[in-house]
Amino acid sequence: MNTGSAQSALNMPYLGQHILRSALPSEDWGELLEHGRTLYFHKGDVIFSRGMQADNIYLIVSGRVEISLVLADGQKAILNEMGPDEIFGEISVLDRAPRSADALAASDDVKLIAIGRKQVYELIDNSSQVVFSLISELCKRVRNASEMFEVKSEKSAQVRLARSLLRLAAKWGTAERDQTVVRGFSQSELAGLAGLARENVNRVLKQFEDEGLLRRDGEALILADVDALANMAQI
Repeated sequence: MNTGSAQSALNMPYLGQHILRSALPSEDWGELLEHGRTLYFHKGDVIFSRGMQADNIYLIVSGRVEISLVLADGQKAILNEMGPDEIFGEISVLDRAPRSADALAASDDVKLIAIGRKQVYELIDNSSQVVFSLISELCKRVRNASEMFEVKSEKSAQVRLARSLLRLAAKWGTAERDQTVVRGFSQSELAGLAGLARENVNRVLKQFEDEGLLRRDGEALILADVDALANMAQI
């Protein structure tokens, strides 16, 4: 695979499109924030649970938020890991349905701004352009959700984990000495993202290490060969 293909892998899209923010002019977005409430959470705190009624959307100011589901077999499926300047919780506010997933604080420094349903709907009611923009952004969300489903439906553990690593690298990775470093994700989180058991994640990471694709330094994952990982991911 050539360098262009590797760069394409690191630029792959991820769940976390700013549906409402992308649809609003900057002045309207600023007005929404003025009506917001600031909230703080520590790692493991529940922000909202699946089935709850939705009264707010949330802007992440700092920290990391996990969007996940507990499946019928008790296994956690992580749908997304979100960070500063991203928005979550807007789907249930827009369609007035209960929350479809759990939102948990994934770090100790989570600061959010909660924006109420009333303020969101006032803006939508006053602008047809916002409505059309929302439709466009929601279509992007559906496409990204299809990509996540494709990852979890892949039978090969190597392909699943390679795709999940590249997705994390695209969003959270930093370039250091011609390598990409992803920090702060445990094997349990990798398992939830890839739809694998934790012991399988450990086994495949060891395989990737033996093949020179990555190295581990604590919770830091050093992607030493993005080209080979992209080949493994079948991108």
